[in-house]
Parts: sequence; C-alpha cells; structure tokens
Amino acid sequence: MTDGSSMSKAKDESNMAEASKAGDAEEKETPRFPVGVRTDSKDANGRSVVGSTPEIRIGKYVLVKPIGIGGNGDVYKVCEIGSNKPLILKVPKQTCGAKSVMFENIVMDVIIKKDHKEDRTIGLVRKLDSGLVPNNMKLEKLDKSVEDMFLVMESLPGSILDNLKKAKEVTKGLNKAIDYGIEMLRGVYDLHQLGMIHRDLKPENVGMFEDRSVVIFDMGMVRNFLDQEGRMRKPRTHVGMRGTDEWASYGAEVGGDQGPVDDLWGWFYTMVDNLNGFTDKNAFQAWTPYDGGRFAKDIACIRQFMKSPFFPAQIVLDNCPSSFYRIQSYLRTLGRTDIPDYLYLASLLKDSRIDAKRTMKQHEADHMQFLQELYQKEKLWF
Repeated sequence: MTDGSSMSKAKDESNMAEASKAGDAEEKETPRFPVGVRTDSKDANGRSVVGSTPEIRIGKYVLVKPIGIGGNGDVYKVCEIGSNKPLILKVPKQTCGAKSVMFENIVMDVIIKKDHKEDRTIGLVRKLDSGLVPNNMKLEKLDKSVEDMFLVMESLPGSILDNLKKAKEVTKGLNKAIDYGIEMLRGVYDLHQLGMIHRDLKPENVGMFEDRSVVIFDMGMVRNFLDQEGRMRKPRTHVGMRGTDEWASYGAEVGGDQGPVDDLWGWFYTMVDNLNGFTDKNAFQAWTPYDGGRFAKDIACIRQFMKSPFFPAQIVLDNCPSSFYRIQSYLRTLGRTDIPDYLYLASLLKDSRIDAKRTMKQHEADHMQFLQELYQKEKLWF
C-alpha cells in the first residue's frame, strides 16, 4: 500500500509539474498588457466613444490590440487619445528586452536625424514618439540602469505579397515585385550609409506605407559595423546565430560576424520568397519542404547546404528571372568587410523586367529549357 500511494503521489507531482510548465509556457506567450479589440463609435456630436472593452493607456496612447508577441518585446496597435489614426507601440517584455528597446530607440533617433545629406526615412520606419512606461506597469526586478520605455512608430499594415497577388497578369506582377525589390534595396542602402546593419531582413520585417512604398522596420537587432571614425569594426570570432534561419545568410547561420553582405542575402531571399509566393509555388524557399517530417532534425544542415556555393542555383532560384543568378553570383564574391555596389544590384534588377515574359510562368519550370536559356545568357555575359 505504501509503495502504491508513493507512486500515486509521485505521479500527481509529475502531472502538477507538467501542468506548471505548460502554464509557464502559456504565460510566456501572452502579451504583457492583454487587451481586447477596442471598438470606436461616434456619439451625436461626432466624437469618438470607446467601446465596452476596458482601456489600457500608456502615456497618451490607448492600446487597441496586441499584434506580435516576441521574446524581447510586445507590439501593439494603438491610437493617440483624440485620434483614430492607427500607430504601432512596442514595449519590452523582460530586462534584456528593455535593453533592446533602449538601443532600438537610439537607432531610430539616428535614422530620423535632420542633419543627414539625404532623407533616410523613405525606406526605413519612422519613430514618432517614445517615453517611459508608467510606474504601475513597470517590469518587476528591472535593472535600475535600464529604463522601461516604450516606442511609438508609424503603422505599416501593407503586405508586398498581398499587393503582388492583386496583379491580373504575371508579367505585371513580376515587374511590381522587381520594383518593390529596388525600393527595399534603397532601405538597406540607407541603413548601411548610417554605418548600421539590420541582421534580420525577412518578409515579416518589410511593410508598405499606404500600399505605395516599401519600408523596412524592426530595428531591434541592428548593429554598427563601422566604428566612430568610420572604419570597419574588427570581426568577432564567433557570435552565434543572429536573425531568422530561413532568410539569414550562410555565414550568419553558422555563427559568423555579419557585415553589409549578410543584409543583402536577407534582401535576396526575401525577393525569392515574394516571387514564389506570388506565383502560388508550393514552397516559398527551396528548403521549406524539408522543414518537418523525417527531415526535421536535419533541416539546418539541408538549408545550409542549399545556401552554399556547392548546391545547384537553378533549384534555389527555380522560379526567378535569369538576372537573379547574376545577383547571387555577385553576392558570393563579397566578404564581410566589402562595401557592395548597390547601383549594380539595382541595374541587375531592372534587367529582370526584360526577362519577365520568358522566365515567369504559373506552372512548374521546364528545367531543360531553362538551362538552355541560362547557357545562352552565360555566353553573352561571361
């Protein structure tokens, strides 16, 4: 009886521990300030009336609903009191997140400086406001040297892929995708001109301002690659993975220190992702089908091999214009300390428009025909 009761007790304790872990995991996934959807209506005088959902205010902003829940910070849709214009507010989730938001605030202050020779805010997200989180909402056990602050940015609800799918003709859709790629390249160029690299370029971090222009956001992983004297910083031996595996460069994925070229790989894979998504291809990237099932444990090795120069480019770029091969080849020539030729990359993208009718198809590519066309291109260009 004693053994049975002790086993039962141990089982109950085990179940309680598992439930506690599940509860902790669930708690981690909940936003810092859980809110419902705030519904606005107009009274007889035309003034906004907040719906039945309780308001949560941070400074002069009313939280409408959570948008994204990250490891370092939470992102909310907000409205300024007295206005219905949607804005984005970011608050840290834990002490390390508070440091990240503080640094992101500094980065965005540099972006919006008015003494730049050129406007750097066309392709980069604009900071609108910042401040300290009210005392009654501050994080517990926050390092006293770190401020618990919030950031307010412009709202960029547009999606490149959604806009591409509005195109009725494949050729027009491709040309649109190329134009968006050039606009994205302008944002990358502007950030690099400020001596900083993004380190996490991917479709989720690229939005559209009023469905017209492409804007890069989420500066939480930005790092200076130039020192105060404008010289390239010395590379660190091993820094670990920074960014998102699927769109990171091979060098970044294996833990190397990053430079401007690594941002361009993220830009390149994002364009490939958009082209494949636009044509309703089954996989956004060549390595996506292997991310699950029996290949799940080996996906990192498979993905890194596909990103290496030893893997056939025609599989990775199966659905892309022929000039994308030249872009990939050029990026492979660049090292961490090299300054890319952005104008050359833009010119290669413009060449892609010429190839639109020949290379973009709604069905799977004919590999033999594609290789013959590629061979002819190589004879002309190399």
